[in-house]
Amino acid sequence: MKIVTIKTNKDLPEYGKYVLVNGVDQSQYGIRRWHVCEMNDLEDGVEFKENGYFMWLTEKGTKIEDVTCWCELPNI
Repeated sequence: MKIVTIKTNKDLPEYGKYVLVNGVDQSQYGIRRWHVCEMNDLEDGVEFKENGYFMWLTEKGTKIEDVTCWCELPNI
């Protein structure tokens, strides 16, 4: 798997696609780990298209912060 370090917006994955991200879930004592997330703005991509705003959200809706890198999910 290729890990992509996020330095600019060009390094982001496709909007709305689930990927593995390395970030912090504050509800889990602020420990940095890998999470399955998607880029989401809760407005069906409108906010992202207009000003680039988004959050990293898990399938359960948990917000992951301080994401530094991502990689494709493995094909199983």
